[in-house]
Amino acid sequence: MLKIFRCALLLTPIVLSASQTPSRIECAINDAQTFVLHGNTRPAVRTGAARDQGPVAASQILPRLSLHFALTAEQTQDLHQLLSALQTPKSASYHKFLSHAEYADRFGLNTADVDKVTRWLENNGFSNIQVANSRSSVTFSGTAAQAQAAFHTQIHNYALKGQLYYANTSDPELPQALENVADGVGGLHNFRAQPNLAGPQPRFTAANGNHYLTPTDVQTIYNVTPLSNSFGSVGLKLVVVGQSDVSLTDLRAFRTAAGLPAHDPTFITVGTDPGIVSGDELSSDVVLEWGGAIATNVDVIYITGNAQNANGASDALNYALENYQNTIITTSYGECEADISTAEFTTQNNLLAQGNAVGDTIVAASGNRGPADCDTGTVATQGLAVQFPASSAYVTAVGGTTFNEGTGSYWSSSNSANSGSAISYIPETTWDDGNQAASGGGASVLVAKPTWQTALTPNDNARDVPDVALAASANHDGYLVCSGGNCVNGFQNASGNLAVVGGTSISSVLFAQMIDYALSINGVTLGNINQRLYQLQPYNTGAFYDITTGSNSVACSAGSKNCPSSLQLGYAATAGYDQATGLGSVNAQNLYISWPFDIYLTAAPASLNLVPGSSSSSTLTLASVEFVTGYNTSGLASVSCSVSSTLPNVTCTVPATLPGLGGTGTLTLTAGSAASTPLLRLGPTVLLLGLAFAPALWMLRRRRPALRWSTAAFAALTIGAISCGSGTTTSLTFTNPSNGQTETGSVSVTASFNGHLTTVTIPVTVQ
Repeated sequence: MLKIFRCALLLTPIVLSASQTPSRIECAINDAQTFVLHGNTRPAVRTGAARDQGPVAASQILPRLSLHFALTAEQTQDLHQLLSALQTPKSASYHKFLSHAEYADRFGLNTADVDKVTRWLENNGFSNIQVANSRSSVTFSGTAAQAQAAFHTQIHNYALKGQLYYANTSDPELPQALENVADGVGGLHNFRAQPNLAGPQPRFTAANGNHYLTPTDVQTIYNVTPLSNSFGSVGLKLVVVGQSDVSLTDLRAFRTAAGLPAHDPTFITVGTDPGIVSGDELSSDVVLEWGGAIATNVDVIYITGNAQNANGASDALNYALENYQNTIITTSYGECEADISTAEFTTQNNLLAQGNAVGDTIVAASGNRGPADCDTGTVATQGLAVQFPASSAYVTAVGGTTFNEGTGSYWSSSNSANSGSAISYIPETTWDDGNQAASGGGASVLVAKPTWQTALTPNDNARDVPDVALAASANHDGYLVCSGGNCVNGFQNASGNLAVVGGTSISSVLFAQMIDYALSINGVTLGNINQRLYQLQPYNTGAFYDITTGSNSVACSAGSKNCPSSLQLGYAATAGYDQATGLGSVNAQNLYISWPFDIYLTAAPASLNLVPGSSSSSTLTLASVEFVTGYNTSGLASVSCSVSSTLPNVTCTVPATLPGLGGTGTLTLTAGSAASTPLLRLGPTVLLLGLAFAPALWMLRRRRPALRWSTAAFAALTIGAISCGSGTTTSLTFTNPSNGQTETGSVSVTASFNGHLTTVTIPVTVQ
């Protein structure tokens, strides 16, 4: 009754567009009654791992607060179905990505409910209220005192691992009217994601014979050069996120030293400007310089968040997902899954799904601490762990490799004009530089195994990472970088020294450019690319270099979680997929060639019925989902068919070939004659048997001497009838099979065209 009374205070509802979802906030939003929004306290605060340093000042500004809205059960199911349909070639929704407005009307809160939320925020003194394009969240600013009053929690300072943070001490409380609508409250803490940058141990072609990597080297090693030479002017776009300002002087110096054309990034700041942040500046320099290093004309858009008074790179990523569509977005930042709250995971993962729905392809570094992403020292104690957002099913995770030249000759004795010296692909092993610097990989504890990983990855019911891997070692052979004004003579500083780094921060941004090439040149947008990557691997198209040696193992403390008797925790590289290097590293040219389109067969009619001794047919059509520039569509597809074992008397025929695009042909099924049982001949034989059998019975009943003659005649006629049972006279027949039951099964038709396979299965009934 109390709820009915509160709801009676509502004003006349706002008339909504018919395309929006129904209202979910039934009652006026007020603070009379509240509920606890569980899962919104950082684990380090909840467990006491972070040491409480006392309350923050009441006047402290929290400039990037946010309230995230939950999806209903129906919306969640609809979103999952949509994401599947967007990647299913036969679906009417295939690659028909939504606009942000369409996403908002289908999955966001309706505008009337959003208005109620914004009024409540205004009433609590918050300012700078902004509704996300998806209507899935609202951001706003306020003081610590306002946040504590509105969300019924305290905000304290905390010390953790030598850093000082602020965070809410307990889960927030919200008005009862927002129950089942609110999903999480962001911005109450400033715990932040960390970059995946590895420290330098340089090698470069110089007087000492060592090697570093320049853009020209990477283009050569991973076969990017043909794409750069042929399509360098294609309008590519790449969004990169970070949490520090950078110096344009460094970025321009890098491009000059590498012989790249001038091409400054576009800068966007989310919230307050962070300025130059020590540590994060180097990471941002690296991803911005190498983010335009192999796709040399890519338009890099750098979005930076503030990690001092907000959530830094996470805020920047959220902004990118809310404001860009049909775009490659890459992040080199992440956190151990166990370090984030359940609400943070849910809200962030929903945003990543939203990105896929509007056509964004998201690439993330898998981590630099091997299989122990929750650890920071040189010996693991926290057990197996992977990094988020790389572990999301909506993200492509990129791990690390190390070049392994062996006795081969892969480097020139001198550098080119662009400081390159690599002459071909160099064999690779798993990146593991020791001291817990290794390719991040393993099984997620938050994300279930997506369908596209089922066939190739371990049977662990978990999302496995990484998906692919590229060179990441700083020890052998590291990447040159310009940062802090060091590049005054090419890549050298005034003392002749070089700045060299590694890590999956670089491998992820390099892979993002390869994907940018594959999609932009082919004229397609794909959203989540993972299904395509895992489809390509079994067909040996040359897109991947399988890494089969090494491991991402790190030392672990005896008796600690997951630590084996060997005191080495991790995964070995094997043939095919593994949790150290994923599907392997990438040949960019072959990936582009392999990517273009799916082919598929259809059959009309889609099912067939036969009777014994007859034939039936269906028209086959071979079609391509996408016709793209540069793909070889000439030639013929090979076609074959097979019948299931439950149809032993049915045969199939198809054309040996069909035209690669738009080819049609006929599938013909033939059912053999019904089984005939060699029983008694019909007609005269049966009549004679009857004439002989009747007198014999009469003689037997009367015990006459003629019995022996009648019996003999009956026997002779019977033998004759049986011996003639296989003659051409009509026989007694049964339906197929001979027991009179109906046969059911299927016929499968497969077409192979330019390395792509497609199969259609047609149900068949014989009766």
